[in-house]
Amino acid sequence: MDVDDFRKLFRELTDEIDFIAKPFPDRTTGKRKYPAPSAISAIERRLLVRSIFSCIEAMVFTIKLIALIKEPSNLSPSETAFAKEEDYQLEETGQIKTLKSKLGFRSNFRFAFRIAAKSTGADYALNVSCQEWEAMIRALKVRHRLTHPKKASDLEVTDDETSDTLLAFDWAFMQMTILAASSLLKYSQERAKNSALESPPKSIS
Repeated sequence: MDVDDFRKLFRELTDEIDFIAKPFPDRTTGKRKYPAPSAISAIERRLLVRSIFSCIEAMVFTIKLIALIKEPSNLSPSETAFAKEEDYQLEETGQIKTLKSKLGFRSNFRFAFRIAAKSTGADYALNVSCQEWEAMIRALKVRHRLTHPKKASDLEVTDDETSDTLLAFDWAFMQMTILAASSLLKYSQERAKNSALESPPKSIS
């Protein structure tokens, strides 16, 4: 996936989320704010959960891709394989077969941010000791329930579950922004350092 393709994908998914959730700017903080969950219909709630997790998964995949592009030499062979979402199997013929690795959402999310920071040298660590992470875990259970419904009540998304999903989305988006800013800062510092080393010393007149 190239950068332009990612931008298109991310724009389509975020537009879809905005179409469903209908956010508006908070007059006090200027930040995005969502209507009360009660204003979102049952069908829209289900669509919102699915759309948000599709967007987060696309985000995670792209973060791993960036880690592979930036400084792959900073990653171990196993980290590189998981970043590519590859697993391997040795066949009876002695040939190696490449398989798609099965990655759990939570471990994959944390892994993506960790290797991206490691690859770029960014001063960043994902904080999962927060209410936003807990909200994401609760929202993930809702997503699984909607994906594999066993009874009619499995399709119900409560007000609290809707709020959890929106909170998780905003937090994931913010973490990606912070990671990008930290990576850019590290890159700028390295460029300034290299420029200083390459510049000839000034002569003393």
